Amino acid sequence: MIPQASLYVGNKVDIGYSVENKSKLSAPYIEIRSNISNVLTGDVRKNTILSLSPQSSYTRKDTIVLNRRGYYQLGDIIILVGDIFGFYNLNKTIIKEASLLVYPKIR
Repeated sequence: MIPQASLYVGNKVDIGYSVENKSKLSAPYIEIRSNISNVLTGDVRKNTILSLSPQSSYTRKDTIVLNRRGYYQLGDIIILVGDIFGFYNLNKTIIKEASLLVYPKIR
């Protein structure tokens, strides 16, 4: 979920994503790596680590305050799926060509 409206310094935006497990098996280890918050605010956020039951989903939404004007290319999201013992690992890179243009604050 990437906002499409005009954005200004000081605006709050909600940026989110959803992950689904459509399988009939559990996904015991899922790690989601995203640098979107880091790109927009400079704050480093920890990766999300979770597990999903069969036929379930997870949604994350971050509210971010835009502190700087500029044009921001939002990075890829990397999803790592594996078992709890580390025998099986699958990496998936989600390439979302998205950007935000943040205008200076209007006085």
